Amino acid sequence: MQTNVTVFTDAIQSSSVCQKGSIVFGFGLRTKNDTHYLTVTAGPQSVYSCHDSCCRSPSCSVFWVLEGACILADCRTPQTCLFTKMRSRNSLLVHLFRDSTSWTSLNRHISDTLSRKEGRDEGFHRERRNTGAPARHKRQVADGKGEKRPEKVPSGQEPLSSKNHQDDSKSLGANQITEPNPPSLMPTVVPPSESSVTGRPLHSINATESLPFDGSPAASRENPSMFTLAPVLVPGNTSTHPTPVPASSGAPVTNKLVVSAGDSVEVTLPKNAVQLNAFVLPEPPAGKVYTYDWRLITHPTDYSGEMEGKHSQSLKLSKLTAGLYDFKVIVDGENAHGEGFVNVTVKPEPRVNQPPVAIVSPRYQEISLPTTSTVIDGSQSTDDEKIVSYHWEELKGPLREEKITADTAILKLTNLVPGNYTFRLTVEDSDGAKNSTTANLTVNKAVDYPPVANAGANQVITLPKNSIVLYGNLSTDDHGIVSYEWSLSPNSKGKVMEMQGVRTSTLQLSVLQEGDYTFQLTVTDSAGQQSTSEVTVIVQPENNKPPQADAGPDKELTQPVDSTTLDGSRSTDDQKIVSYLWGKTQGPEGVKIENSNSSIATVTGLQVGKYEFTLTVTDERGLQDKATVSVIVKDEINKPPVAKIAGNVVITLPTNTAELDGSKSTDDKGIVSYQWRRDESSPAAGEVLSDSDHHAVLFLADLVEGTYTFHLKVTDAKGESDNDRATVEVKPDPMKNNLVEMILDLSVSQLTERQKGMFMRQIGVLLGVLDSDITVQKIQQYTEKRYILLLSDVSGAKHCHSKSCL
Repeated sequence: MQTNVTVFTDAIQSSSVCQKGSIVFGFGLRTKNDTHYLTVTAGPQSVYSCHDSCCRSPSCSVFWVLEGACILADCRTPQTCLFTKMRSRNSLLVHLFRDSTSWTSLNRHISDTLSRKEGRDEGFHRERRNTGAPARHKRQVADGKGEKRPEKVPSGQEPLSSKNHQDDSKSLGANQITEPNPPSLMPTVVPPSESSVTGRPLHSINATESLPFDGSPAASRENPSMFTLAPVLVPGNTSTHPTPVPASSGAPVTNKLVVSAGDSVEVTLPKNAVQLNAFVLPEPPAGKVYTYDWRLITHPTDYSGEMEGKHSQSLKLSKLTAGLYDFKVIVDGENAHGEGFVNVTVKPEPRVNQPPVAIVSPRYQEISLPTTSTVIDGSQSTDDEKIVSYHWEELKGPLREEKITADTAILKLTNLVPGNYTFRLTVEDSDGAKNSTTANLTVNKAVDYPPVANAGANQVITLPKNSIVLYGNLSTDDHGIVSYEWSLSPNSKGKVMEMQGVRTSTLQLSVLQEGDYTFQLTVTDSAGQQSTSEVTVIVQPENNKPPQADAGPDKELTQPVDSTTLDGSRSTDDQKIVSYLWGKTQGPEGVKIENSNSSIATVTGLQVGKYEFTLTVTDERGLQDKATVSVIVKDEINKPPVAKIAGNVVITLPTNTAELDGSKSTDDKGIVSYQWRRDESSPAAGEVLSDSDHHAVLFLADLVEGTYTFHLKVTDAKGESDNDRATVEVKPDPMKNNLVEMILDLSVSQLTERQKGMFMRQIGVLLGVLDSDITVQKIQQYTEKRYILLLSDVSGAKHCHSKSCL
C-alpha cells in the first residue's frame, strides 16, 4: 500500500476558514470506542463535495473519504484523532486548519502518529522558515557503503525526500492565491510533480514499485510517497483576493488532477528496462477514462532506447543507455488536466576490478665490487585502473644492522656488501588489490684479474715506405694498466731500426729495412701482474705497379637531360693515385667539364650525339693509366601539336568585330608559335588588331557583310605543326533600311556635343520623328575637312548631304 501526503496551498473561502491543509492517501481514522468527533454525511460524496461540507462545518478540521463515503472529523485536539493505515487505495484524509496554532500542532501530530504507526525512526518533519517561499528538497539515495548521497537530477527539477521535507510556517500573505469553492470543484492544488513557484518538476513515488510501511530502516529513512506543493505566486498585475464564482454559473471549469508519475528510478546496466506508472486522483467519473501522454523531457547527449505505451497509464522503457532521463506524463479528462514528472537514472555497468601485476626488472642481477650500487625497476607493473602504492622489502640478504625497505616504484640500492639478496615488491591498486613478485641480486667480492696485453695486428709495408706506428692502447685490465714496455723480440735480434716511445702505449718505428720485425709489448697492472703480446711488421721490397684507371660504365641520356657525372673513383693503385684528369676525345662541341682534376667530374651542355670522355690517372711514381667512357645523348620523343579553334563565329552588323580563339591548341612540350591566315576567298575588308594573327586569339575589326575563313597553324619547339580552320559569318544589319548618313563640311574634331544634339533635333523634325527615336550609330572621319554622322532606328531611311538636307 502506498501513502501520499500533499500540502494544500490554496485557501478555500477566507483567510480564517480552511486556510491550509494536507492530504494523506491510504490512511483513515480509528475510533477507539469514541465516535462523537465523527460525522457521516448523507449519500455518496465526491472529494470536492466532502471538502465543501467540511469547510462549512465550524468544528470540522479533517474529512475522510472512504469508498465514496464522506466522514467529517473534529481533530482540533491532536489526541482525539488516531490515524491508521487502510488496505483500500480509495481512502483519503484531508486536513483543514482554522488557525496557525492548530495547523502546527495537528501537523506535528500527523507526523508523529504516522511515524509511530509505521515503526519509523524518521517521520514527517516540518521546519519553520522565514523566507516565505516553499523549501526545495533533495532526495538522499543510499549508496553501497551505507552513506547517503544527493541524487543528481537535471536542471529545473527538485527530488523530494520525507527526511529533508521542509515547509514554510510563515503566512503566505499577498503571495498566496485563493479560489472559491464551487460544489463540483476541489480546491486548487498544485500538481505534485510541478512547483508553482519555480515551474520546475518535483518527484514522488515510483508507481512501479510497492513500498508498504513495514517499519524497516529503509522505509523510515525515505518516505517514497511524499511531495511538497508550493504556493501559487501571482504576477504583480493579478489580484490576490479570492474571485467569487456564482454557484449558478454553468460555465465549465477545468479541474486540476493530482498526478503521480512515480519516484525517481535508478537501474544499473546490464538492466536497461523500466516500467513507469501514472496514478491520478480523483478517479475518472463512471463511464469516463483519462487520456495519458508520456513525453521525454531531457536525456543524455548520446542516448538510445525504446518507449512502449506512450498513450497508456503505464510506460515501458527498454534498451536504455547510461544517463539521466526526465519524463513528463500529461493526464487529461473531461474538464480535467494534470501533469506528473519522474526521472530515470541508468548507471553504467560497474567495473570489475582486476588485480595489479607486479613486474620487476631485472629479476636476476649480478654485480661485483667495487660497484656497490644498482637499481631494480618496478615501474613497469601494470593495473587495469591505477597502482597507488609500491612497497619493497628485503626478504634475504647478508647480515647487517638494517634491512632495506622502500615505497617507491624504483628501488635504489647503495652501499651494498658482498652476498645474495632477495627483494619483494608488493603493488596495490586503487581498489585495494595487491600482487607481489621478487628480484634477486648477487654482489660478488672484488677480484683482481691480470692484464691482457694487445700489441695490435701484424703490419705490412712496402719500400720506399720505411716507418710505421704500433699501438698497444687496446690492452686491458680490470683495475688499470700502470706501465707499458716495447722491446724487440729475440727472434729479430740484429735488425736495424729506430724506436721511439718504448715506455708508452704507442711505439713509433722508422728506418726500417726489408725483412720481418717482431716486437713484444709487456703491460703491468697495479698488483704487479704482467701480460705480453707480440706483433710482426713485414717490410717488402719496392715493387711499384702502374695504377688501374676506371672511368665507370657507359651512359645513355635522352633530352632534355643535358648533363651527367663522370665517376673514376674506382680507379686503383698499389701505392696511391695522386692525380686524375678528364678530357673529351669525341663528340659535338660546346660541352663543359667541371672538376676535371678530381675523381668525379660533371659534364654539362650535352647535345644529341655520341660523346667519349677519357680519364687519366697517375700514381706517386708517375705511372699512368687511361680509361674511356661513352655518353650517348638521344633526341627526346616529340609529339606533334594539335591545332584547335574554339568554333565558328557569327555576328550581325552593325557589330563588326570578332575574335577566334585558338588557345585550346595543345602540344606535349608546348606550342612556340601561332600563325593565322585569311583564306583567299574571304572578303578583303576587315583589320587584324594588335598583331593578333601571331597569337593564340585572333582579334578582327571593321568586318563587312560576308563569310571569312581563317586558317590557324601551330608549331612546337621541334618544328612540328598542325592546322585548323574556322569561319566568321557577318550578317547584314537588319536595320540597314532605317539608317541616315550625314556628311558634314566640318572637321570631326570641331563637332561638339551641343552641335550633335542640334543636328539630331533637326533630323527629327525633317523626318517627323522624336529625338529619342534617333540613335547616333557612328561618327567617323570622311575627309580631312568632312566627317560622316550615321544615325539608326529612323523610319524611312534617307541618304543625304548636309547642304541638301539641312
